[in-house]
Amino acid sequence: MTNKNLAILGLVLSFLVPLAGLIISAVALNKFKESGETDGKGLATAGLIIGIVIMALGLVGTICSFACAGCLAAAGGSY
Repeated sequence: MTNKNLAILGLVLSFLVPLAGLIISAVALNKFKESGETDGKGLATAGLIIGIVIMALGLVGTICSFACAGCLAAAGGSY
């Protein structure tokens, strides 16, 4: 698989499965660094950034969900 194909795959997976997209984009960036190619390097960088952002948003959402559940449990479920 060429570096550009890895970069495209990493970008697409960043939206669908952020962890996999993050890993594949990082691998693609390392291969670009080793080979000296630049065609498609921006796609790998975008996949890396998007994967990080989506994972961070998911983490913040999970923390907020647990915090809300804890507040509701502490209130005894009464409104």
